[in-house]
Amino acid sequence: MYLPLVSIIIPTYNRASILGKTLNSVLAQTYIYWECIVVDDGSEDNTDQLMKHYCKLDDRFTYVHRPDSYQSGGNGARNYGLDIAKGNLINWFDSDDWMHPDKLQAQLQLFSENQTLQVCICSGKKMNPLDQSEEPLRQNFEADLFTQVAENSSEIITNAFILKKDFVHQHNLRFDEQLHRGQETDFLLQIIKVVEANEIGYTERQLFSYVFTEDSKSKKDEQYNSQFKWSRATIYLDMLSMSKTTQYQDIFKTRLKRILRIYFSALQHNDRHTSVFIIKRLEHILGKSFHSLYKQLRWVAAVNRFAPLPTNKLRVHFQEKAMKMLENFDFNS
Repeated sequence: MYLPLVSIIIPTYNRASILGKTLNSVLAQTYIYWECIVVDDGSEDNTDQLMKHYCKLDDRFTYVHRPDSYQSGGNGARNYGLDIAKGNLINWFDSDDWMHPDKLQAQLQLFSENQTLQVCICSGKKMNPLDQSEEPLRQNFEADLFTQVAENSSEIITNAFILKKDFVHQHNLRFDEQLHRGQETDFLLQIIKVVEANEIGYTERQLFSYVFTEDSKSKKDEQYNSQFKWSRATIYLDMLSMSKTTQYQDIFKTRLKRILRIYFSALQHNDRHTSVFIIKRLEHILGKSFHSLYKQLRWVAAVNRFAPLPTNKLRVHFQEKAMKMLENFDFNS
């Protein structure tokens, strides 16, 4: 019988008031061969006291603090948890969400039935804490994984996937500690680059609840944040590079449009770090095709520099002209 140890890695920061519900959902798992590593990212509440209680309650819990050698933030905490994990399988999980009792059992059943699997992905529910309403996460498991991620037709978060640790180490899969947004998408893209289609297993069962507040996310998106924009550009550029085939032509054009919108926004906010980064990456990805597009982008940059008003008609004209070029853009030229 296939009874591997599952390492559940939970990064946390000032979540003492809700972390207990997450840990109780781990305790309630019908599959008992697990360890749960809670990595504290510098909490200033009573997380320490809470974790002393749970570690005393069940020795399968481990409580550690992220070392300074790892970047502060959830990504550094996730990577540290991976580096000390003892299990054969890895499941990162968020500290404000909770598992359904048979989450591990159901996903491990797929691994047991198909030894070639390296990754198992489940569905879940999205819960609004304001009114306690729930709805299923979007899923389109019939499509290939890259299409699901690039088109956002499936909502796949870290809670959803369990991976074989040997596979993770073999391909040096890590959360990018420089990213401030889209960490899960970036990690999924890393997986997509190295996994075969027959190594991915899916179950449509909703095996976790994900706490999501639309209002707070929207407010963050309304404010210009250079770190967020750079992070998002990084992910979109990776998708662009991965979609340079006829099969993914629609994805390619959609991502290129979104990259240009970030570029225009960066120019408008004098975010040279992001705008220069985008231009350099586009030149590398597009090759010869880049030069015709760059002619229009140079006009946008010049107009923005000398007439930076948001309503400037000339700047808008060149932006629209650059975007229109994409309708007949040949990425193979």
